[in-house]
Amino acid sequence: MITIPSNPVFIPGPDPVAEHTSDDKAAGWGVQPLARHPGRPGTPGTPGGHPGRPGTPGGHPGRPGGTPGSHPGTPGGQGHQNINTGGSYNGAPNPNIVKPAPKPGQDVDSTGWPVNKSKQRVDADGHAIDNQGRRINEKNQLVNEKNQTINERGQWINERNQTLNTRGEPVDSYNRRIDSQDRLINRDSRLINDKGQLVDKDKKLVNKEGYLVDNIGRPLDKDGKVARSKQDAVQGNNEPHPQLAGMNSSLTSKPDTPAAPNVPKPTIEGSVNNAAKTDELVKRGWLPSKQELGKTFILGAVSGVGESLAALPINVASSAISHEVTKDSIKQKYLPAPLASSTPAPTGGDKSSESMTDAEKAKQAEEAKKQAQYASIDNLQVASFDTQRTLNTLEFGALDTELVPGDKWPADALGRLDMLERRLDDMEEQAKRIQDEYSAYYKVAELPADPPAAGAEGIDARVKTLELRLYAVNKLRDRAVESAIKARKNTPADGY
Repeated sequence: MITIPSNPVFIPGPDPVAEHTSDDKAAGWGVQPLARHPGRPGTPGTPGGHPGRPGTPGGHPGRPGGTPGSHPGTPGGQGHQNINTGGSYNGAPNPNIVKPAPKPGQDVDSTGWPVNKSKQRVDADGHAIDNQGRRINEKNQLVNEKNQTINERGQWINERNQTLNTRGEPVDSYNRRIDSQDRLINRDSRLINDKGQLVDKDKKLVNKEGYLVDNIGRPLDKDGKVARSKQDAVQGNNEPHPQLAGMNSSLTSKPDTPAAPNVPKPTIEGSVNNAAKTDELVKRGWLPSKQELGKTFILGAVSGVGESLAALPINVASSAISHEVTKDSIKQKYLPAPLASSTPAPTGGDKSSESMTDAEKAKQAEEAKKQAQYASIDNLQVASFDTQRTLNTLEFGALDTELVPGDKWPADALGRLDMLERRLDDMEEQAKRIQDEYSAYYKVAELPADPPAAGAEGIDARVKTLELRLYAVNKLRDRAVESAIKARKNTPADGY
């Protein structure tokens, strides 16, 4: 009988390591490195009782062959490092584990195996072992040489049977950090999804402050729509976390764009210049053509494939390039029915301001304010449709159709603002798609703190927010156009 000096050793017999693949070994199968078996295996005895040839020096000799009809002699062991896998015995006692001799006064079980005070079997060094010879702790859990709890594959685990990385953090099968409920978390221990995006307990996207957001990071309102102000934004069903402490009282996302007063207002002249540049890109053929995808996008906008664009009363018109883009041509295409009057009638008749009553002066001021608002909305309408064409061109290349206002486009200011807000919702998503293709960074504009007033009282605030959002999209547009030009500027044939 062989006594184990430190770890359990298999007696000469079939090599247990050979029962596992190289993947098993790489994955950490086995718990303890065991003592080396000596020698190469002896040749089995043949029927008739011929003895097996002796093993090489240092090995056990082959046992004598059996009588006719019996098993051949057992081979001697080769000098290799055995690993006590245990897994191949399916929980049954390992018949190859050698029982150590009990020390004087040491307790033994009913089979004569030395045990500790907890009645667990022990090896020759006093380490508790299971019936397969693997080290265990007082809770009968497998442990490694550092006495760390491990699983059947030899991986370090915690009390919840979660695998741990080298830093002792729970991880999943892809070595990604998880919490106590097996949910993915980031390095700050915030819940995330498979893409690494922050989520709440319902797996809905949230921002760093815990507010529900859409796929491009825009805060959402209680109806799941893009919020129009910070006050409208709603919090997710968040797991308590120190990052969220004190943040939930208000949405405080930082803008990537200047404050609204510093944002240049869109003009017809600016739209003309942008349209000319877009035409130049198309005429030179500098953009990859994705005609079918572009047609699908445009037809979907009209037929109802996309929820937001589906309800827009827009038409598909020819996008033929003209030799010269003018203010009149671009207004005719994108602003068939202006809100602002080209020659507003004075409300005070022929009276001078000195002879006008206070009521007449107030009425005149109100009319002037309304016309200024109408002019801003008209310019926003032209600029948004013009920017939409450029975004479509950047995403799909030269297209022979484009989107323009339809016959049922709202005739009133509030209705047009509703449509323009929804158009910006979709243009922001398109800008996000384009940014990667052209390496042109895009950040959604910041929301206003408070919602606008209802009706005509909120027109100025809504116009201001729309101008800020369009400005952010146009920054992306200009960066993408510049990127497209730079990509071809060194080509002599282009001559740009």
